[in-house]
Amino acid sequence: GASEMASLLAAGLVALGGASALILPTSRTARARPIGLSAHLVTTPAHFTTHHSHQLSSLAEYEAMYEASVSDPAAFWSAIAHDFYWETAFDEVVSSNFDKTKGKVYSDWFQGGKTNLCYNALDRHVEAGKGSQIAFYHESNDEGEELASWTYEQTLDAVKRLASALKDAGVKKGDRVTLFMPMVPQLPIAMLACARIGAVHSV
Repeated sequence: GASEMASLLAAGLVALGGASALILPTSRTARARPIGLSAHLVTTPAHFTTHHSHQLSSLAEYEAMYEASVSDPAAFWSAIAHDFYWETAFDEVVSSNFDKTKGKVYSDWFQGGKTNLCYNALDRHVEAGKGSQIAFYHESNDEGEELASWTYEQTLDAVKRLASALKDAGVKKGDRVTLFMPMVPQLPIAMLACARIGAVHSV
């Protein structure tokens, strides 16, 4: 039952570091209300830019990339997609219709393609010899806690263990899983564990 599954999954998370969480498959997802956001430019601290490399050199470069993504989405996202692993190559980047007078409104991406987001996020980097490099950082909201870091190898190991716990609990490809967790390192680990086994997650 649901209570047994919750116990199993909670045990899986405890094994990852004691996160307090409840993960349950769900038959439907809640509809989120739109939230109004105001945009403003945040300057990156100098001490951060000194010790970290960046893919974009300036705001102008970002704006140029954004314009390219809007003017020719297929070409832009095709170039991005080819940097990823595909088990089966896609036939078409995007097919869409946003004019309801011309029929059903839809947007289909990478039709015919097959990949796994977890493999792209973790496995391929470990296989390329980058397992000891940092996959992500976690900065706690609690005062006194230091900045934590997770390598690709550490993250992949944790994801594999939780993915195994999910499968043991009966979660399979196509199932929907709801994650109710705070902003802790185990959250992206749980998301990737779902992606690894083909389950759909909602946070």
